[in-house]
Amino acid sequence: MEFQYYINLFKAILAKINKEGFNGYSACDISIAILQELSKDRRVEEMKTERENARKEPATVRQITYLKALGIRIEEGITKQEAYKVIKKYLRN
Repeated sequence: MEFQYYINLFKAILAKINKEGFNGYSACDISIAILQELSKDRRVEEMKTERENARKEPATVRQITYLKALGIRIEEGITKQEAYKVIKKYLRN
């Protein structure tokens, strides 16, 4: 399905480029460049979402073990982001 999405997007971009009539440039090359940039933008947004979701996940065993080794009491259900902040704060002091 994603493959067909990109084919259709490429066709739409190519049609728009051909309609505008960019002189001296290959419409196909321009379309590919635009499609690559759109794909990069899409991937960046996916990565942001993944990062946000990961921050909400429970802290890793490694984080919890490290916090306990430091003698820091932690609440049940601490998230990765919360554990990160506690560790970071501890290391600053």
